[in-house]
Amino acid sequence: MADETADYIRRPEFDAMREDVRDIDRQIAILKNEVSSTKADLQDLKQGLRDLLAEVKKSQSLRGIINGGWAAVGTGFALGAAKLLGLAP
Repeated sequence: MADETADYIRRPEFDAMREDVRDIDRQIAILKNEVSSTKADLQDLKQGLRDLLAEVKKSQSLRGIINGGWAAVGTGFALGAAKLLGLAP
């Protein structure tokens, strides 16, 4: 008995479906790559936020608070002087 599956007739609509499936597979591969790239970017952002938070916590010492307070006083003084001189609205 001959192998009956070797001689089959291909229908064009099935070939078109196969091409659509291949195209979808390609698009899925591209999307998976983009998702993994986005996940890596998010991890980098999270690490940056952790580093920033560590710096903020470090600056919450008494010295950091005093320096921040003097900066605010200086800014207020400069804005008040500009207002008195008519340089600011």
